[in-house]
Amino acid sequence: MPEAKVISNLIKETPALLDQMRDQKWHEAQVDPNLDLVTLKHSAINCKACPLYNEATQTVFGEGALDASIMIVGEQPGEEEDRVGRPFVGGAGKLLESQLSKASIKREDIYLTNTVKHFKYKNHDDLRVPITPLGREAHACRPWLEAEIQNVQPKVIIALGVSAATAILGRRPVLVKERGVPLKLNDSERTIIISWDPTAIIRIKNQKTASDKTDDLLSDLKLAKRIIE
Repeated sequence: MPEAKVISNLIKETPALLDQMRDQKWHEAQVDPNLDLVTLKHSAINCKACPLYNEATQTVFGEGALDASIMIVGEQPGEEEDRVGRPFVGGAGKLLESQLSKASIKREDIYLTNTVKHFKYKNHDDLRVPITPLGREAHACRPWLEAEIQNVQPKVIIALGVSAATAILGRRPVLVKERGVPLKLNDSERTIIISWDPTAIIRIKNQKTASDKTDDLLSDLKLAKRIIE
């Protein structure tokens, strides 16, 4: 089945990386992709495939329409998501929702998730500062994302940022060249669109740069909507 082949190739890791994971007792999450999303979400609560669960408040699984035509994949939960247990509810989520509204896309009609399901951070004074997840952490979490894609079967996946795009494409993309360009996975009919990570946008100090990337995000959301119509 072409879809199974595409999903199994979402993330490719080198043998050296896999050896490193074994040495550190890291492993892929054990997931049955045939389970429904409700059961998968319940199962993910107890995921210990990588050490991130030790420090995170809770697993933040995806949510949204079970038959969504559009799936949005971010990098990882943020501070607010970690506390609330839902994806895209913090500052980045508010920015995304504002652009979804402008693109005439309802949040309840799409599926939202992250490549990594636990919040990775470092403590700085009284703050928890986000840290980009490592490749082996994304690899450990891979089966959850694969199962979500298998269940939802979206027509379009919007990958927000380099980490999410790498998880979907199995390679590191060049955002400045590939952002906003409809891509295909092997022989799949599914479209992949790479866009800017809202979390990164809200950290940009240059107002014009932030505004330009926000406009790009809106343009990419509109592109996704045109594709599914």
